[in-house]
Amino acid sequence: MKAKEVMKKITLSLVAASMLLTAIPASAAEFSDGGEYESSLEMDSSSTEQASTEFSDGAGDDTSDVNDTPNVDDTPDVEDENELSANSYSSYAWEYESLPAATKKNCVSFARYKVPSLPGGLLTYQNKVNIINSHVARVGAIAITRGNSSYGHVAYVEAVNGNNVTTLNGGWGNGQHIGRWTGTESEQGIVGYWYPAYMNTSVNVSWSEWEVGTTQTNSTIYSKITTSQRVHFTGAGVSIWDASGRLIKQKSETTSVNNTYMNIWYNVNSELGMTLSPGSSYTYQMYADFGGKRYYGNKKTFRTSAPASTNNSNNTRVVTPNPTVTSINSRQVQVSWSRYNSADRYQVQYCYNRFFLGAGNKYMSGNRLYINGVRSRSYYYVRVRSYRQINGRTVYSAWSSVKSVRVK
Repeated sequence: MKAKEVMKKITLSLVAASMLLTAIPASAAEFSDGGEYESSLEMDSSSTEQASTEFSDGAGDDTSDVNDTPNVDDTPDVEDENELSANSYSSYAWEYESLPAATKKNCVSFARYKVPSLPGGLLTYQNKVNIINSHVARVGAIAITRGNSSYGHVAYVEAVNGNNVTTLNGGWGNGQHIGRWTGTESEQGIVGYWYPAYMNTSVNVSWSEWEVGTTQTNSTIYSKITTSQRVHFTGAGVSIWDASGRLIKQKSETTSVNNTYMNIWYNVNSELGMTLSPGSSYTYQMYADFGGKRYYGNKKTFRTSAPASTNNSNNTRVVTPNPTVTSINSRQVQVSWSRYNSADRYQVQYCYNRFFLGAGNKYMSGNRLYINGVRSRSYYYVRVRSYRQINGRTVYSAWSSVKSVRVK
């Protein structure tokens, strides 16, 4: 009896061990760090499926190429989670949230949005490897990475700092967001880069400069850079000097313009936070970045208007309005401002662009205007100035700062 009992216990133990091995989840067998990997990426640990699709980018989704095989483009490209470093992955690039879903859903679509000249037919990893023309990271290039499927992956190089490369990746977060990832080439699985033609060839550049709306204390300054071929502008900025040559203001910002030109403009008061002196000269110079290089425009000098006469100064002062712009509904915008005793009437300009090219104008004595027939989900720009008749002439205030609203 004792021998039989021992054999029975041994048999039961072997069966239990076999069942235990069979019950090990696939995710535990595939990932050596198990649940720790998911929690370190701040993913929902309640779903194994979420962990495997969080980095799906549909890298083969080159939907713009008519030669692509039908239906293949819709197959999601699941990256190898073992190759994605939790410490290197940064965050979603929220500034791209307004892009169409089709642009955000996969890496190729977003890369082509950033660099329109990206070749077509990028269905497989080998297709992507075949376009590599450099192994040096540069801003504006497209990084080719391994991934963990036949699709591979592409990403836009946003910044390079030492050994770290910052990339923008389409198709992150279940194909709904753009991801920003900073890490080494090894961490990101980068095997090479594709440079657009303008990064390997000389691009001719020309500039033009002008200013509008110059008053005693303000001006809107413009520059336009034109290139001999389509490029991706990644940055812009301006420097301003006073009449003595002293640098008094600098501003830099990132841009995302894919074109053969880019307009750059700043309202000195509202955007640069400066108040100019009446009757004074100023010089400005703007710059633009593309292909990892900085290009400077011409220096442009302008002069503010002279101070108003001290005679009857109380009668010649016209206050600049400070309007409020509100989207009432998908077809109507309201503009309102305070009344001023120094003003007889008001001029309102409204437009879909900040240049106010082709802007509508309304001259009125009231202090509220309803603009009808606007386009839903479009940005609308408004500015207001007051004016009055003094000694037979019309005296205007400066334009208000430009106010914008997104129509519902």
